[in-house]
Amino acid sequence: MQAFKQKIRVEHNSIRINLPSFFNHKSVEVIVLPLSEQLPFQRSKEERLNALLSIGTWTAEDIQPILNTQQMMNQWKMESF
Repeated sequence: MQAFKQKIRVEHNSIRINLPSFFNHKSVEVIVLPLSEQLPFQRSKEERLNALLSIGTWTAEDIQPILNTQQMMNQWKMESF
């Protein structure tokens, strides 16, 4: 199945779509969906950086139980089969 996707601005309640030639003389289905939010690649560099920095970070207190568990597991003896 071949697909074609294009973002178009609606003017006067209509759109015009120029399709690639492989759709010529074929029946097609057209689905129109509104663009509800700005796509990540359309955001400015500053907006993307702020979004990235808004993610929570771990403190040393958060990481210590993981390190303790890792250290304990490294002391386990593995028996040969």
